[in-house]
Amino acid sequence: MSSSSAEQILIAGVITAAPNFNQRSWIRRHYDATKPPGVQYFFVLGNMSTCKHETKPSKMKYLLHEERMRHRASFHDVTAQDCAKTAVAQKSLAWLVDASKSGFRWIAKLDDDSLADLRRLHRDALLVEGARRACAKSSDVPHAYYGVMRWRSWTLPEHRNASAVKACADAEVGCACGGQSDAWPPGSIRTHRVRQEECPDPNFGPFPFADGSMWMISSPLATAAAGGALAPAFARDRGWLHEDVGIGYLLLREALAQRLPLMYVALMEWVHHVRWVDVRGSELSTAEKVRPLFGGAVLGVHRVGDGWQAEMARDAFDRSWADAATDDKIVCRPCAAWEARGNESSSAGPLRRLASAAYGCCHKARPGKAGDLAHAAESCAAT
Repeated sequence: MSSSSAEQILIAGVITAAPNFNQRSWIRRHYDATKPPGVQYFFVLGNMSTCKHETKPSKMKYLLHEERMRHRASFHDVTAQDCAKTAVAQKSLAWLVDASKSGFRWIAKLDDDSLADLRRLHRDALLVEGARRACAKSSDVPHAYYGVMRWRSWTLPEHRNASAVKACADAEVGCACGGQSDAWPPGSIRTHRVRQEECPDPNFGPFPFADGSMWMISSPLATAAAGGALAPAFARDRGWLHEDVGIGYLLLREALAQRLPLMYVALMEWVHHVRWVDVRGSELSTAEKVRPLFGGAVLGVHRVGDGWQAEMARDAFDRSWADAATDDKIVCRPCAAWEARGNESSSAGPLRRLASAAYGCCHKARPGKAGDLAHAAESCAAT
């Protein structure tokens, strides 16, 4: 993995499956036309030796070979097993580990039913670095985790056989438990309650994790997580699911263990990131939730099912690109404002333990409501 740019800013891995030829075709058209210098992307495939696709294995192998010959540089193969129920989790972790050695300052993970504006991700990465300079008076790349943040909890390994989490009985590292809660607005003092009745006691959480359709992790944080004590156990374990929650758990546990100044950067769903129309039949709550696609702020679209939806998403990105140049802001607040409350008997409060070392939990401001960045710097310093 390498880039021709002297300054390697962002490397993105698109988690894909062998039969998804059409998705990779329109993703290439979009990313090849829009990615800025210093940004590279790859499609992440696993070991397909045990896959049983609807297409005959010989035909699938031939088609994939032709695609690789034509787009030789756009694939990255990981050692994780493809086609298993835990394939996405294992491939996401393997991509994090491999990309942490790439030399890029930021690592992104995307899904092949999603599109992101790589120009905006590139600029946001630089904005987060600027917030780090304002908050911590340091020019180092921060230990940052960026995406649409939600809250959930994780079972501890010794409780994997608890009756409430039978689906996780095979996961030696634990698994996600309890209900899920959105974390927006992350800068408010509002309490975020997470349903905990399905979690054995004690458990770890609630804690923030980024929606897996689009996240970024800075290289220092990825390197620390990949080289920590937990990553090898996750890589060996073929039982854990919930890759989004698992990655968030891994990052936070390593940040606590290594006393790292972890920096969360939250996007606003339906403003910066849109879960769009799923033509395969899943939900679309109201027409109102489609409008942000052309509202001038969207930089990621999930559930893109075909080429014409990809064109609509790209059109929305192009329309917002110029306007966003003056309206993109990262605002930081003390992590205490993010503290979630769940079951009082659980081990809630991991962010409280982190707060003494962190320099602020941050969010991407709503367009036109960036706030006072000088005040944000004071808030960061107060942590």
